[in-house]
Amino acid sequence: MLGLVIWDTLDPSCAISDTIAARPQLNFAQFIGNPTQIMSCVGLFLYLVIPHFSPTVFQRISMAKDIRQVKKSFTYSALFLFILTIFLVWIGLLLLADNVHLDLKNNNLIAHLIERYTTVGFKGLLAIGIMAMMMSSADSSINAGAIMFTNDFLQPVVGKLKKPMLFTRLASVVIGSLGLVMTFFVQNFLHLILLIGSFYLPIITVPFLLTIFGFRSTTRPVLIGMSAGAGVVFTFFICFGMYSYGEIRIVMAMLGNVIAYMGSHYLLKSTGGWVGIQDKAPLIAAQQARRQYWAGIKYNIKNFQLYPYLKSLQPRYSMYYILLGMYLLGVIFLALYHMPQIFKTTYPQFYKTIRYTTVLIGASFITFPIWPPRLNIKNYIIWAWPIANFMLCLISSFLAYIQGFTPIHLCILMFNLIFVTLMLRWYISITIMFLSLCISYIGIKSYLPIIDQTMGITPINIQFLLFIMLLSIMIVLYLQHRYVKERLYAEKNNYLQGQYHDTNKKLQKAENYQTQFCQKLNVDIIQNNLTEINAYLQQAHTQLATNPQKAGKIYQKTAKKLANTAGYLQQVIYIIKDYRPLKIEEIDVNAFINQTLKKIKYIPYEQGT
Repeated sequence: MLGLVIWDTLDPSCAISDTIAARPQLNFAQFIGNPTQIMSCVGLFLYLVIPHFSPTVFQRISMAKDIRQVKKSFTYSALFLFILTIFLVWIGLLLLADNVHLDLKNNNLIAHLIERYTTVGFKGLLAIGIMAMMMSSADSSINAGAIMFTNDFLQPVVGKLKKPMLFTRLASVVIGSLGLVMTFFVQNFLHLILLIGSFYLPIITVPFLLTIFGFRSTTRPVLIGMSAGAGVVFTFFICFGMYSYGEIRIVMAMLGNVIAYMGSHYLLKSTGGWVGIQDKAPLIAAQQARRQYWAGIKYNIKNFQLYPYLKSLQPRYSMYYILLGMYLLGVIFLALYHMPQIFKTTYPQFYKTIRYTTVLIGASFITFPIWPPRLNIKNYIIWAWPIANFMLCLISSFLAYIQGFTPIHLCILMFNLIFVTLMLRWYISITIMFLSLCISYIGIKSYLPIIDQTMGITPINIQFLLFIMLLSIMIVLYLQHRYVKERLYAEKNNYLQGQYHDTNKKLQKAENYQTQFCQKLNVDIIQNNLTEINAYLQQAHTQLATNPQKAGKIYQKTAKKLANTAGYLQQVIYIIKDYRPLKIEEIDVNAFINQTLKKIKYIPYEQGT
């Protein structure tokens, strides 16, 4: 909001590019041939790249439930921090362009922002927002520092405290007061950050990072390394002052800590060294998962088939083809309507080619549902669908380059990116847009030199806006893709869990039937019947040669006994499985059908399956 308000109040005659060129602080030529400036930049770069692992950061890591949550939260935080940093840089450039003749200092910048660029109501919101950010950051640091002072310093020295919370509160007051006093003496914000980092990064971060990477040692080498890092910092203070060469001071102090720590470890022959990771199970699991991931990518690339993949991109309904044709005709002719006359007169063949190609493609897709089957339209449309989306981006980016990225062509380009992403997949649309911009730029430079010379230059504000719009669209599309994928996965997972529970119930039911069958079945009766049947059969076999009539009676008696045994088994099975008590009542057929439809499980459909 603040950036938009400043941009709105900016004089149209003010060019940010001219302001940047006139400012010596933003001129990279001053670093060439200046070793001090180059070393300062390298030191600042290393200071920002090396992870600090401040107490507040470590506190947030400790609060996470697992490593995956830590990785996810820090990744999202880095993304939003990058966007916020871009906005801060943009606001700084706008302030430079709007206040060329004002000598703004660090101590009156916030007051100038509130007084010049805000109105009643917005002033309070801006002040509250700034104070909320400062209080949130200061509160986290003061809280972590006070707890560390009480638990890690005071208790080991003094012993167990009776009222630790009282000492924690007193430490919070002292730390906050010292920080407030320090801000009155240090006016440069960068100097203040580097001064605070000089007391933490070279002393605490070095042994902490070495411990993470698997280097272990005893107490004496650690204290020697910390002392060496602190000694280098105070040496810089004495020689150059507290506010000079802050970046170089921190890097040299960290280097001194590493040399003293590891050197004293091996000179004193302390136990430890590079022991690596003790519990390698999580590391092995992560490595295997990474290997499987890359193996899957390698397998997909090696066994990639273009035709089935393009077939999976096809929409389900014919209405999408008509929609693509109508959109292509409308947006391309809208862009052609705003083209400069020099392009139409100087390169009429290019202009006609774009018009006729657009009409041909658009008409083909609009009339696609009524094409005769003998033209084998299925094979045609599988290739034509992605090619048409690519031509849409290529033509629109080509016309946008010619027109110099005016607002109307920027909007058309953004809408095309969104449209192609909805028609295809997000990574395919981004790839198509990138190739379209590159091909358009090369084509104009190579084949349309007059257009390239007369093409208008878009102001840096519009370029920045284009970058923000592209970045926002890519982020939204990526998050939308992840959300849809996770939602489909959750629906499938819920469906499979329901199927699993139903199958489990059926198995339990069958097991109960088996148990009941064994309980109801009298084995002694079956065994006695089978014994009698065996005796009857032996008697019948003996009497068969001498007395056939008696043998026939014995066979009849045996068959009757078998029938009784089979009836007994059938009765047991009927009691266990088939018997159900019937409850006769009247029901509403419509209500019964509605309840039955609600119980029907929904199987989600995914394109390409």
